[in-house]
Amino acid sequence: MNPYLLIALVGTGVLIFNRLGTASAASRLNYVFDGVSWKFKDALTIQFDIDLGVQNPTSNSFVIKSFSGNLNLNGYYIGNVSNFTATEITANAQTEYRVSLQLSTLSLPTAILNLLQTFTHLSGQLQGTVNVDNLAVPVDLVYNKTI
Repeated sequence: MNPYLLIALVGTGVLIFNRLGTASAASRLNYVFDGVSWKFKDALTIQFDIDLGVQNPTSNSFVIKSFSGNLNLNGYYIGNVSNFTATEITANAQTEYRVSLQLSTLSLPTAILNLLQTFTHLSGQLQGTVNVDNLAVPVDLVYNKTI
């Protein structure tokens, strides 16, 4: 067997094994809501900053390169959630990660009307994709509160 081919096969195997290990560890990250703040960007735009705690129970450190997703409130689309700033997630720790929500001003009145009609229940869902060390990992966070 050609020694260069053998080196290429071993290198490819090591690379694949490393990526599978990273994907497995990245899928174990846990996301929790830590807080929300808001500000007016202009007369028609409100930006909410959502603080997430990224809990890493593994011994691997990661870099979240980006996050993009959509927020629904009681089943109604509210807006796009994103962060495109690289953030290091340390091993065996919780790291704060802030994402920004740009409100969809067209769908906001419907969502507010629905909240007023069903004032006894609040359900939020954040669905998106996080880029962890160049691996796309789906995120689905659900928040339910009975008022």
